[in-house]
Amino acid sequence: MCTEKESYFFIGKWDEAKRLLADIVNKGISPNVFIVNALISALCKDGKIQEAISVFDLMTQRGIRPDVITYTTLIHAFYSIIDILCKEGESSKAIEILKLMTRKGVTPNVFTYNSFIQGFCHSGQWEEVTSLLNRIMNGVHPNLVTFNSLINALCKENRIEEAITMLNLMSQGRFTFNSLINALCKEKRTEEAITMLELLSQRGVKLYAVTYNIMIRLYCGQREMNKAKDAFDSMGTRGL
Repeated sequence: MCTEKESYFFIGKWDEAKRLLADIVNKGISPNVFIVNALISALCKDGKIQEAISVFDLMTQRGIRPDVITYTTLIHAFYSIIDILCKEGESSKAIEILKLMTRKGVTPNVFTYNSFIQGFCHSGQWEEVTSLLNRIMNGVHPNLVTFNSLINALCKENRIEEAITMLNLMSQGRFTFNSLINALCKEKRTEEAITMLELLSQRGVKLYAVTYNIMIRLYCGQREMNKAKDAFDSMGTRGL
């Protein structure tokens, strides 16, 4: 059964919810982080970013310690409008949340960093991406989402060599090759797909049969039959 306060969150009566929260604080009762997170989350989902930040400020002023959920909720909210913020040169607002998060002793998780990386990749802010990636590699283990975001963004920018570097960092790399190459093919970026396949092969990356099939199909489409035959022979050599 919902409390009065929770029902305000669910039906969108933000003024009443904030008034009730203020009353609780003024009476010397400290709301816990779960209550404040619920309000911040509800405000963010309703697109009320400034109100959510105001609640966050009140939370910290009153000595309520934010947790990872608090910060991640706010960061996701920022990235719902990240395109606008970045175009206006205001992406620093999101970075400030990350810095504050660290100063407060809350360790960002890989999902928090993924939110930033996806936003910065989308807006082409590569210096910020590099900085965050270095931070992740030094403390938080990146996951498949982290690398996929980077690889897809790099390919769209025709930065194939850097995409390959990302692939080489991935322990699960081979699972990404096929989807990435297929995506390039669907966008009719055949030359880029072939370049990537050849680079992978030259670097000795183990390819699956389905990847060779893609390679052969691409070569045939470009009427490079000798290369198609070489790829087919390579499959046999590798026992595929």
